[in-house]
Amino acid sequence: MTDARKSVVVYAVTLAAVAGAGAARWLFDRLLGDHLPFVFFFVATVLAAWVGGLRPALLATGLGFVLAWYLFVPPRFAFAVPAGPHAVGLAMSLMVGLAVAVFSGALRRSEAAARRHAEQTRITLGSIGDAVITTDAAGRVAYMNAVACELTGWARDDAVGRPLAAVFRIVNEQTRRPVENPVEKVRKLGQVVGLANHTVLIARDGTERPIDDSAAPIRDDRGAVTGAVLVFHDVTERRRAERLAQEQASLIQAVNDNTADLIFMKDRANRLTYANAATLRVIGMSREEAVRAGEAERFHAPEETAAIAALDRRVLDTGETVVGEEPYTCADGGRRVFLSTKTPLRDEAGRVVGVIGVSRDITDRKRAEADLRASEERFRTLFESMDEGYCVAEVEFDPAGRPTDYRIVEMNPAFEKHTGLRGVLNQSIRQAVPGLEEFWFETYGRVASTGEPTRFVNEAKPMDGRTFDVYAFRLGGPGSP
Repeated sequence: MTDARKSVVVYAVTLAAVAGAGAARWLFDRLLGDHLPFVFFFVATVLAAWVGGLRPALLATGLGFVLAWYLFVPPRFAFAVPAGPHAVGLAMSLMVGLAVAVFSGALRRSEAAARRHAEQTRITLGSIGDAVITTDAAGRVAYMNAVACELTGWARDDAVGRPLAAVFRIVNEQTRRPVENPVEKVRKLGQVVGLANHTVLIARDGTERPIDDSAAPIRDDRGAVTGAVLVFHDVTERRRAERLAQEQASLIQAVNDNTADLIFMKDRANRLTYANAATLRVIGMSREEAVRAGEAERFHAPEETAAIAALDRRVLDTGETVVGEEPYTCADGGRRVFLSTKTPLRDEAGRVVGVIGVSRDITDRKRAEADLRASEERFRTLFESMDEGYCVAEVEFDPAGRPTDYRIVEMNPAFEKHTGLRGVLNQSIRQAVPGLEEFWFETYGRVASTGEPTRFVNEAKPMDGRTFDVYAFRLGGPGSP
């Protein structure tokens, strides 16, 4: 109905109510006489206020006052000002009529506002993503939104009026014991309460869902508890995500604690915020002690502090990954060398807030490398100081497997002295020593291909006729040149 048509209906009802009130007063005129001329018109005023509000009520009051004055106040059928009690009655009736109109209009506006508020509340509760149940003072269900109906499995019409415990069944997920109803707590304590952890809602069809909830009292104007509102939501996905995160964290922790590498994190103040088991063994502290300890307490040799701190500072200042060797004296007094890779730790805004480090103990490798260098140095000294000539040659073969040439890739000074060959490293011997006998190529080719060592004495005529006593053996396994 349009506003204009609604207004027409309201004022038509108002006029009809005034006319009806006048007719009713006329019917009772013999009984009432000159008394109570306005009594029926008050009813018309109230009806007009209920239908249309203040303006129709004022109209009904005005029309009723005029009709009552003209028809029922002596002298009748004239708008003469009455004398004595009738004059007072006329004035009082006008004031009472106006008061009724104003009060009735205000009451109607208040009721309309209450209806709008209730409708807005209903729409709001029905639109939010959480489940909502309200109860009365006795703990019976008064309202449920659609989400609550879905989670509990109860239709709203079936649930309203039932005890909340019959609709909202909750147990402890681990013990399977019933959980105290939060609304009962609200009624006892008169304050907001929440569910304990691991609470499961059992729906009407037996479906179980983990939930979180809170309940709050509903109070009247005097502060008395007249009911409670229960808000809850399904946390199945959150619980699943939490379990997955916990499993991943446990897996990462297990990997970190069972690796031989040191894994640690530090903040910008160089405080240790995380350390795996290997790190704790090296520094000789528990995880709690390590987190509380200052930088000086974690170092057993103060002279090592500056170098390690400098590597950390490079990461913090540049925001780049840095790799370096770090000597460290362990809690047992042993000095170890670690190859550390340190990466910036960033916050959500991308700011560098710390350092993530992974350090591998390379002490044994460094020792082996040093031993190898020393061994090579001893070999080199022996190689270059021995009187016998020594060389390493790589033999070349044609597709048929016949030796065609060889190159000297390494030789000692004695070899140069005995053969007279100088500056021939990595050169073709056929080019360096033209006319060299095939015996040399065949013999070296046979040793390289079969792996059988041989000793012989043979003359090399292109090399000024020198005769050599040679012991030849293959370096490496089959296929080695």
